[in-house]
Amino acid sequence: MSLRAKAGRWRKHWSHLEPGEKELRLLREEGNLDTLCMYLEEPDATPALRHRATLNIASMAPGGGDAGFFSGATDPAIIPILAPLAEEDDDPKTRRYATFGLSRTRDPAAASALVRALASTDAPTRVHGILGLERLRWRPAVDPIVGLLDDPHCRNRAAEALVEIGDGRAIRPLWAAALAAETPRVRKQLEQAAVSLEKAAGFAASG
Repeated sequence: MSLRAKAGRWRKHWSHLEPGEKELRLLREEGNLDTLCMYLEEPDATPALRHRATLNIASMAPGGGDAGFFSGATDPAIIPILAPLAEEDDDPKTRRYATFGLSRTRDPAAASALVRALASTDAPTRVHGILGLERLRWRPAVDPIVGLLDDPHCRNRAAEALVEIGDGRAIRPLWAAALAAETPRVRKQLEQAAVSLEKAAGFAASG
C-alpha cells in the first residue's frame, strides 16, 4: 500500500484513533502544548476532540498542570494559541473555550482578544471576556463594558467589572442604567454598583 493510501486510510479512521480525555489531561500535566495544538490543527479532528483539546489548553497552569476550572491563573504561553481561536475559529464553542482560557491568564497580551469577545453573539463568551478584563483591570475596556449594561445576560457581571476596574467614567452610565432598569431588583444592583464605584474612584456619593 502506498504512503498516500495509508495516509488516506489513517484519516478515514481518525475518529477511532482520537485520544481520550485521560491522554489529553496527561499532555496538559506535562505542559505539552505542541501535541495539544496538533489535535487542534488536524483537519480531520472531530469537533469533540477540538473542544477537549481547547479546554485542556485553556486550563493549563504555568509550565503545565491543572490551573483549576475557575480561579487559577493559566499559562501566558497559551495566549498565541487561543487568541486566534477566540477571534477567528468557525466553531462557537471553540471560541467560547478559548476566551475562557484567555480570561484567566492575567496577562495584558490577552486584552485585545478579550475586548473583541465582548461583541460575540454568544453570551458565555461575552461573560468570559468581561471576567478577563476585570481581572486585568483594563481601563481601555470601560466603554465596551459599559455598552453591556443593557444586556440582561451580562449586565451584573459588567457592573461588577466596572467597579473592580475603578474608572470614574463609568459612574454616570451605571446610574443611567439603574434609572432605566426594568425591575426593582436590577435597579438596586446597579445602584449599589454605582455607589461602590464612586467610592473606589474617590468621588463623593451622589444624591
